[in-house]
Amino acid sequence: MSAGLAHGSLSRATVTTPRLALRLLVTVALFAVPSARAELRDDGRVLEPGCALLVPGSQDAPVAECLRCHAGSGSGHPVGLDYVGVSAVRRGHGIPLRSAQEAIRRGAFLPSGELRCTTCHDRESPWRYRLAIPPGAEVRPAVNPRNPATYDPAAGPPPIVARGGDVGTKPLCLLCHALD
Repeated sequence: MSAGLAHGSLSRATVTTPRLALRLLVTVALFAVPSARAELRDDGRVLEPGCALLVPGSQDAPVAECLRCHAGSGSGHPVGLDYVGVSAVRRGHGIPLRSAQEAIRRGAFLPSGELRCTTCHDRESPWRYRLAIPPGAEVRPAVNPRNPATYDPAAGPPPIVARGGDVGTKPLCLLCHALD
């Protein structure tokens, strides 16, 4: 890509690929709105401006802060719950939950004893959707019905998941759900 600048504005650009054109447009848009705190990733994805997860110290963000932009975009898993109370009430009913003490011992993040968005999402996570896969857990690719290696042990070892890739959530789920 070559571009000539005239008096601080983009006056002429020759773009050789659609990907470069998209990068150029996104970059110009980010600079045009200085209050936006969007992040342009190397893979071309743009993270939402003002996403509370990207702010240092955001691990205690209330659920309402996340739902401001992400309402309806989640997995349908309940959030904003008093985990201590729910795990005690549900003991013996439905999907078994570990006690809060056991979930925390296994690595669950329960700020103020609550199940929040930041229980499962971490700004430092290298995985897609910034999933907080516990340290030391086996990282496996997300199940893809078209690829038996992602779910069938007889198909051989699972593919290696690249940084930013889709990962299986089982290790994350097993922090709280006693299904093992």
